[in-house]
Amino acid sequence: MSEAYQECSRYQRCAVNKCPLDSNYKQMLTHKGDAERKCTSPRKKRVEIGNEYDDLAYGGLTGNEYTALSKFGNLPPNLANGVIPTPTVDAPIESGVQA
Repeated sequence: MSEAYQECSRYQRCAVNKCPLDSNYKQMLTHKGDAERKCTSPRKKRVEIGNEYDDLAYGGLTGNEYTALSKFGNLPPNLANGVIPTPTVDAPIESGVQA
């Protein structure tokens, strides 16, 4: 089976090291020298892709998106099953940049 990030329409030209569609997302780091620091793929599309893969930490969401949705109580109860419907709350921009 392919990796989730390979399903992304931006995969061939993307330079984001900390991809929310990578199964190792939690271990990945963002560095201030990275060409691209933030995923520009639409959240709705990432979640659609994430629904097809059980090994993604946040189902295609960034850590900040996941945290914001969970704080507002918008995470579905079936998150543990790897099924995440399209989020309905706009989340803050991810700011975790490593020096």
